[in-house]
Amino acid sequence: AGVTGAMVLGLPLGSYIASTASWRYAFGLSAALGFAVLVLQAVALPPIRVTTRFGVRDYLTFIRSPGAKASLTIILLGHAAHFGTYTFLSLALDEVGIQGSMLTSVLVGFGVVGFAANYFTAKYVASSTFGCLLAMQLLLAAALICIPLGENPWLRLAGVAAWAVAWGGLPLSLNIWNRAVGGGGARRDQLFSFLLRKRPSLSDPAW
Repeated sequence: AGVTGAMVLGLPLGSYIASTASWRYAFGLSAALGFAVLVLQAVALPPIRVTTRFGVRDYLTFIRSPGAKASLTIILLGHAAHFGTYTFLSLALDEVGIQGSMLTSVLVGFGVVGFAANYFTAKYVASSTFGCLLAMQLLLAAALICIPLGENPWLRLAGVAAWAVAWGGLPLSLNIWNRAVGGGGARRDQLFSFLLRKRPSLSDPAW
């Protein structure tokens, strides 16, 4: 929940700080927060013994399984779709006159709606993982198609709201779906974490 909450709220919060103060403040606060978390981990968490080591061959063996290929591909494409387009969300809203404090409010609202969607998704994803995943993917696709159509600000705001709901539930749904892949164990979880951390660098430069 912590990772998902950070992904849902981090981008709008960073955009809010940058728009109201400066992007330097956003970077500085992120660095300070990261350092504080590092110190807290060093003080509060017990040492973890490494009982099993994985080599490149172990990961390749897991990736070759059909279930792993499908799961990791969906994770990569879903996150690439979000981060590759979120880069231009402010520009899309600016085109229809949503600027300044109004734009900031929309970005913060994006995070709040996404966080709420994550909370409600958690109530149903265990009983219907595929249904939640499919619904969030379709909602994300519909939102990304809706936003560029026309120049009506209400249409774009509706698209942003749908996008926020989809992004709130998608990471959690993908995580649970990925855990259903058999035979992966720790390798499966490590690859999921790797893709979560590398997806912005894999998607943004392509645009």
